[in-house]
Amino acid sequence: MKFTPLAVRCVLLLSVATPAAVAADSVPWGSLASRLSSADILAPGNVEAFVNECYDIFHNDPSFFRFRGAQNLLNGSNWQLLDQPSGQCMDTLSCVFNNCALPPSFVDAAVSKTGAIAPQNFSKFLTDLGQDEINIPLYVVKPESVADVVEAIKFAKEHGVPITVKTSGHNYSGASMRRGTLLINMRTNFPAYSIHETAYDGSDAKSLIQECVSPIADDDTSYLGNACRLALARGKTAIVRVGGGEVFDQVLRSVLTYNDDPANADGNKYHALTGNSG
Repeated sequence: MKFTPLAVRCVLLLSVATPAAVAADSVPWGSLASRLSSADILAPGNVEAFVNECYDIFHNDPSFFRFRGAQNLLNGSNWQLLDQPSGQCMDTLSCVFNNCALPPSFVDAAVSKTGAIAPQNFSKFLTDLGQDEINIPLYVVKPESVADVVEAIKFAKEHGVPITVKTSGHNYSGASMRRGTLLINMRTNFPAYSIHETAYDGSDAKSLIQECVSPIADDDTSYLGNACRLALARGKTAIVRVGGGEVFDQVLRSVLTYNDDPANADGNKYHALTGNSG
């Protein structure tokens, strides 16, 4: 069974609920495991897993620690770690705290007297705080079907467990991972509506642009990928691309510069990147 955009939207709407305090041991998680397509897609949230899987880039990459103060930790990205086994990594390290805001106690623990970042202290700081103080979910489910999504939502409603939903983990306030919630992680087993319909390995940037042509004679779209089916739903030929973020304007300027250069005989080769019809 495939996920549908509607099912995903329904889940995303539920993710705005304000988490309430729920004791992990008061919820029969084994019951949820038995209702899912596989018990293996459900696992408890774990601070140690977060530290082991989501922290290394900040600890090992000096570029994230070359500025004074802790602001660089707030902005540094661990995007490439989002698909770690625990499903808990966020786009920014600071999002392990409420609203992605580094608390003063962290600054005291992680910044040395000289003002330099001391990243080796951070893992101990998190471990000492524990799961009751940081944004680690009670449990993480990685659904493999629409039925898994439905069962997870029904179970959460029955037992008063707030829900969070992670697709990219890219959010200023860390809304996709909250303390005391059931995290529905859609990344691992839900690539069907991406351009590649599989996890992208970054090997071919040009393949992130795909032209979608509407069927002329009939409504048969069986030969199209799911991403193109969605793009063509508005009844027009479409171009699907992957891009975005705060610095995407720089990519756009580069594309326009390339297109305006007479030396490039292929003309507006990358016009797809300039936008869409809304």
